[in-house]
Amino acid sequence: MVARIPLIVNSSAEQIQELPSGDSLSIPGDLDVTGSITGNSVHAVQLTADGTIAANAPVTLTSAGKVKAFSTVAENLTGGSTGTFLTGSGSQAINSIEDVCWLGGQNAAVVAWKIKSSTSSLDQDLQLIAGTLSGTSISWGTRLDTGPLVSGGLSHIHLASNNNDKAILMYHESGNGHMKVRTFTVSGTTITLGTEVTLRLNSNEGNLCYLGDDGGSSYFAVAYQHSGDAEVKIIKHDGHNSMTVLATGENGVGVPNGANHDELKLIGMSHDRFLVQAGKDNESRTIHVGTRLGTTDCRIGPGYTAAELGEAGVAPFTVSGNSYDAELYEYTDETGLYDPINEKFIMWVSAGGGSKGRIRVYNIDGDTIKFQFESDFINTGVETGHYSMYPSLEVTDKGQIIVAWQDSSNHYGKRVVGSYNHERDGITWGTITTWSSEWTGTVQQVNADDGKIITVYQDTAQTGGYNISGKSKVFQTATTTLTSDNFLGFSAAGYSDGNTARISLSGSTTTKSSLTIGKKYYVQDNGTLATTRESFDVVAGKALSATSLLITEV
Repeated sequence: MVARIPLIVNSSAEQIQELPSGDSLSIPGDLDVTGSITGNSVHAVQLTADGTIAANAPVTLTSAGKVKAFSTVAENLTGGSTGTFLTGSGSQAINSIEDVCWLGGQNAAVVAWKIKSSTSSLDQDLQLIAGTLSGTSISWGTRLDTGPLVSGGLSHIHLASNNNDKAILMYHESGNGHMKVRTFTVSGTTITLGTEVTLRLNSNEGNLCYLGDDGGSSYFAVAYQHSGDAEVKIIKHDGHNSMTVLATGENGVGVPNGANHDELKLIGMSHDRFLVQAGKDNESRTIHVGTRLGTTDCRIGPGYTAAELGEAGVAPFTVSGNSYDAELYEYTDETGLYDPINEKFIMWVSAGGGSKGRIRVYNIDGDTIKFQFESDFINTGVETGHYSMYPSLEVTDKGQIIVAWQDSSNHYGKRVVGSYNHERDGITWGTITTWSSEWTGTVQQVNADDGKIITVYQDTAQTGGYNISGKSKVFQTATTTLTSDNFLGFSAAGYSDGNTARISLSGSTTTKSSLTIGKKYYVQDNGTLATTRESFDVVAGKALSATSLLITEV
């Protein structure tokens, strides 16, 4: 028999024989006469190329049913050009930046801050401003002064949005002691406030968070302190000036063991769940899981203290001659955030007791909160004597942790990016970057679209009085269009836009180089392969040889 000649089954003769000379063999969609895959099969598929695709490259499946080489955006942690939304001086100097939120539907960031008051350090006007995002810069509009709208200044100011088109402003009105909320909308850079709604008379220490959308409505949780007790209510937001506080009677749902909780923080999670951090200054705080129930009510789970969470003990320490219990002290100025990508609760804790810059990570299962591990993002060996002030946490769409802060040594703005090490409990921190060489104060961050992190801060240049301005920078984290959901396989060859591309699927092989036999490989953000996870844990396959990868788990 001649080598490399196709064979056929002769059913009449009940035997296998060579394909007669001059005859053609056609197996639609499966094999040509050489045995190559020409159409769809178990381990390969043919689809139209959307753009140019290189040979043996990982590809994604588009919503149109085409295959496409994925794109990446490089990381830029020094940020774009510095923007200024307020040049402060005298009574218009910024006292503190209170909050920032993102409305993706309007491509706008909104900042809230208090200005210095000429009459009282307690009664300070609130100002708001909106800016539109373009690349790594923001065009700020005209500030809105809320002074004429309120009685005696504001405190406990917070913003929350559904990240699209609905947003709420919360504040404590100093003149009468009431906790209030307003909806607001943004058109271009113009902010329009809705009607004021009183949450609770004679209350204090307010906070709020976004819970999720349901049936066209957005739901928010609000918390406040009243007569020494912490209470929570649910808000239904249907549109501009359409807001309903969902609670039976005047009282909200009480936080268990919430007496004298004069410091409150709400942290939104996914699926209408949220966290409540409650406590007193210089005392250990409790953390509770809250759940929205239907459209009218919510439930607050039991509180967990530091000891109950199983955290490692920290030795007492002394500051300015005063002795503090480190475990208690570390709960006084915490900043917490829920990471929906990795499903973790993360929290920054105070630098007291020698913790230079520390993140604690927790698992949440139902109402149960369990300490998992902690990680220092400021290494003593790297920056001895430094610690973080005015910290701000954010999580990127890839699940990276962004920490920004004022450095205690030179007061510069610093930043670091951390990624979870899934092989063990820990966080791998990148290089600490100086993004502001100004006296940086009250740092606030918000995650915008396409991997952009908007940071607003005070430039606290004190030269002959208060000249405290409000500034902004936009940082770009590394992004990719590749996800574990849209990864399809590897191209069998190079293809031009619109051509039919053959894609090798799970169970097939692709040609690579410098592989280690038996190792599992992951697709990296830049399209290369490595034995460590990155971004969305896209598994490429297992090396059969130094040049052959068995595609698996697609």
